[in-house]
Amino acid sequence: MLDLWLQRVDEASARWAEQQSWVFDEEETRRWRRYLTSETRVLFLVAHVVTRRVLSRYEDRAPESWRFDRGTDGRPEIVGGAPGLRFNISHTEGMVAVLVHDEADCGVDIEHPWQSMDMPSVSRRVFTDAEQAAIYAQPSELRADRFYQFWTLKEAFIKAKGKGLALPLKQFSFALYDEPPGVDERWVDQHIEFDCDDAIDPSPNHWQFFTHRPESGHIVSIAADRGAADTGASLVIREPGIEAL
Repeated sequence: MLDLWLQRVDEASARWAEQQSWVFDEEETRRWRRYLTSETRVLFLVAHVVTRRVLSRYEDRAPESWRFDRGTDGRPEIVGGAPGLRFNISHTEGMVAVLVHDEADCGVDIEHPWQSMDMPSVSRRVFTDAEQAAIYAQPSELRADRFYQFWTLKEAFIKAKGKGLALPLKQFSFALYDEPPGVDERWVDQHIEFDCDDAIDPSPNHWQFFTHRPESGHIVSIAADRGAADTGASLVIREPGIEAL
C-alpha cells in the first residue's frame, strides 16, 4: 500500500486546521507553539491535523486518539494498534504530503522548484558527478526541475532508511530517463534508475521510486523498500481537500 495524500496550505486550510488543533496531544501542541514564524507554524499545524484525519480513514479511531513516538532517528511511528499501518510526512511552502503505507520502510519529500537555491554549490556537495551532469545537460529553464527531482528522491530515500543526513549522499544515485531504460520495471518507476554502494544497501533493486508533480507545480518523490516482493506497489494519489477530511 502506498497512498499519497496531498493538501494545499493556504488561508482556508490554515483556518480549518487551527479550528481542529484540539486533536493534538500535549507534545504536538508544544512543538506547534515553539515555531517562531507564522509560516512554519501553519505548515506544522496543517500537516499534523491532516495526518491525524487521514489515519482515521484507515482505522476506526478518532483523530485525537492517535499517539506517536519519535524513535532515535526522529521518525514518527504510531503507538499501539494499527498493525501494518505507517506514515511519513513532508511539507513545504504551499503543500503538505502525507504518505500512508504498510510495514515496509518508505519516505516522502516535497519541494517547490521556485525557491531560491545556490544550485551549483549544493549540487557539488550532495550530487554525484553523473547527477550534476544530468542537471546541467537540461536547458536553463528546466535545470531547477531536474535539481529538485534528484533532491526529493534523495530526501525520500534517506527518510525511508531512517538515517537522515547521516547517509553519505554521494554514495547513492539516481538517473532519470524520458524513456524506459530497459531496467526491471517491477522495482523502479520506468523513468528512474537507482544505484548505491553496498554499505548503503546491498539490494538496491528492492527499492521502488516515484516522482509526481501535482497541478500546484510542486515536486514530490517517494521511496519504498519492497524487499523481495514479487511485484512493486502501486501509488495512489489523493487530493480530497479539507472539506472531505
